[in-house]
Amino acid sequence: MATLLDRVLGRARDSFGAEIVLPEESSSQLRLVNEGDGRYDIVEKDGRAAVTPEAWSQYLYYWVHEELRQRLAVRAVIEVDYYGREFAPFRLQYVSTDRDAPYDGVYKEAEQRWDGVTLDEPAWKQALFVIEDFDPERVQNVGASFRMEIRQDFHIGRVLVAAPGGDNQEAIEGLTAFPEVAPLPSIRKSPDRVYPIWWLFVEITNLCNFHCTFCPDEIMERPRGMMDFDDARKIFDQVAREKNRLGPLYPIKLHQMGEPAIHPRLVDIVRYSEQEKGLPIELNTNCSLLTEELVDGLYDAGLTSFILSYQTPDEESFTTRKVKNKKLTFEIYLEKVRMAVERKIAKKASTKLEIDIMNTLGSSGIQIVGSNSQADRVMLDWISFARSIERKYDLPPKNHDLNFVDGGFRFLEHDADTGRYEILPGVDILWKELHTWGNIIQGEAVKQKVDGYCPAPNEQFVILWDGTVTVCCTDYEGTLNMGNVHEQSIEEIWTGPKWRRLRTTMWDDVLESKTCRVCKGVEEPELVQIQI
Repeated sequence: MATLLDRVLGRARDSFGAEIVLPEESSSQLRLVNEGDGRYDIVEKDGRAAVTPEAWSQYLYYWVHEELRQRLAVRAVIEVDYYGREFAPFRLQYVSTDRDAPYDGVYKEAEQRWDGVTLDEPAWKQALFVIEDFDPERVQNVGASFRMEIRQDFHIGRVLVAAPGGDNQEAIEGLTAFPEVAPLPSIRKSPDRVYPIWWLFVEITNLCNFHCTFCPDEIMERPRGMMDFDDARKIFDQVAREKNRLGPLYPIKLHQMGEPAIHPRLVDIVRYSEQEKGLPIELNTNCSLLTEELVDGLYDAGLTSFILSYQTPDEESFTTRKVKNKKLTFEIYLEKVRMAVERKIAKKASTKLEIDIMNTLGSSGIQIVGSNSQADRVMLDWISFARSIERKYDLPPKNHDLNFVDGGFRFLEHDADTGRYEILPGVDILWKELHTWGNIIQGEAVKQKVDGYCPAPNEQFVILWDGTVTVCCTDYEGTLNMGNVHEQSIEEIWTGPKWRRLRTTMWDDVLESKTCRVCKGVEEPELVQIQI
């Protein structure tokens, strides 16, 4: 198997590089870092030594000597021997000079090139990563310059990092052995591995003053109630102690079902998590109960992310919210949403604000915003409002390309990542695709067979208001009961026998729960959401 070392470094006069061939774990210029969430095991695969993340780890971290880092700034080429059938089942993330990339460029994803050949049986193969914007001055966790993030279980036999010299022609010629660009490897998490919690949901109440057509609140049968403030504190105390090992990786979502603003101690809960425990909070509200006092309290408490679930941008679509308080007109409702935006600007709050509007393009039933022309009109209205805020608070005007907004971009045809549009500093409009809530709302027809695998049991930990834990944010009834945080620790539940069994059976395409069978489309729901 010809290597980059043979093709490039052996010929280029000014080239420089370093190589690790397992079972060796380091060289003078390159080292595997066996720390934190990057601990690993060395095993044998098809007669070769290989390294793989241990059961509790998600990454392989690579430290690069400063001398080599400086040379990589011109161009970095990384070649990897891995064991598999097709392209490498990991994501290589490196420190980039691109500050617009995720995490300020510290974990930018590199394009993977491979030979394009899919084998019948796994064997040793090679992948190549060419990096044009490597940052030699900054490092990742544990001092690494790049890492491999697990997407599926993977095994690495060799890593070569090179800075081709001269005019880099040799490196360009080397790309011919890797003609194909690999897609992002799908996540398929093994039940034998313990993954960190990505998304932690803490439902402080499942009471709601709306019965939205696009939400299963109206058919939810489990008891209603509120989480005690002391119970919420105990949960945050535990999360703060275990966060570095268990997660969550993203801000705690202070919602599941229900309207959080109904809770009389909402601001206290946010303040305790954000200020006392250093745990970032994402709060999702239907906006109907917002007051200036409440909004200012949340901003002063240090709320990290505030999602205004506006959803229905006109009087007609607002009727789908089935508001209990008939005095709440659409005009009053809209002013509450705008007030939350204005108070952020007035207070110079650091909170990231997101205004969600329902995208029903292609929907056969529920219609909120179902055409791009309708979305364009909504966007222009919000831009007009944003300009009035800019004038009022003497902000530099944002340059909006109105041709782009009005018909050019086609907002409803983009996902949550590419369709986001900033109207003010830290204030985004996001077109939120209609959610079926596990095939309960406008679900798909029953299928004979589907892939039983689901990532939720390896990513989500949902705590309901009474302490019950379920595995998925669409399980609004809490039927997938894994335990109770008032009786067991988060770790005991996350690694316990109930959760392990669910992961294993889903891995084997066995859906034991009716909730999962309905969600996957292999069984009809007993109840469906009530329409207008």
